[in-house]
Amino acid sequence: MFLFAIAALQAASSPAPACLRRPLDECLDALRAHMKLDEADVARSRESLNRVDVNGRPLRDEAHISFSVTLPARLWASPVHVRLDRAGLVREISFDLYALARTAETAEEYDDTAIYDYTNAMLERAGCPSAERMPLYRFFQNVVKPTISHSGSRSSEMNESAVLPLCGLRFQYNDLFGHSRNVSSKSNRSGAYGGATIIFSAP
Repeated sequence: MFLFAIAALQAASSPAPACLRRPLDECLDALRAHMKLDEADVARSRESLNRVDVNGRPLRDEAHISFSVTLPARLWASPVHVRLDRAGLVREISFDLYALARTAETAEEYDDTAIYDYTNAMLERAGCPSAERMPLYRFFQNVVKPTISHSGSRSSEMNESAVLPLCGLRFQYNDLFGHSRNVSSKSNRSGAYGGATIIFSAP
C-alpha cells in the first residue's frame, strides 16, 4: 500500500497547477492566496520583462522575475524566482526554504522548512495527493533523498537531487553552502553564504 501511494504521487496526471504553464498574473494571484507578496519587489522586477534585444524583440527566452514572499506565521521573508517562456507563460518557479530539507527526518523538521507550504501553493488546485503533508514528506524522504548527489570544494558544498515527476510537474531540490571573502561583512565576517531551494518546472 505504501509503495503504491508513492508511485501514485509521482505519476499522477492532473490539471494545470496554479502557476506553471499559466500567465504570470494568474500565477501571482495564486501565490497571493497562500502568502504575502512584496508588491514593490514584484513591480520592480516586472520592469525587467520589457528588455529587448538589438532588433527590438522581447527577450522572452530569458524573462524572469524575483521577489520576496512571507508565509503565514513566518517571521521573515523568503525569495521566489519565476521564469517565463517565449509565450509569457510560467515555465519554472523556485522557492528558498527556511531550513534544510535534506537533513529533516520528523514531520516537525519538515514543517520548519516550509516545503509543504510552497508545494501546497503550487498543487492545491490540481487535486494532487501531495497537498497533504505526510505524503509529501514521505515522497521527499523516500524518493527525493536517495537521488541527492554531493559535490564541492574546500570553500563550497553543493547537494542536488534528480529532477523527479511530482503530480504532473518536475520537482528538484538543491542546497548550496560555502565561504567567500566577496560576501564577508561586519555581520558576516566568515563570508558564509548558502541556502536550500525547491524548483518546480513544466514537463
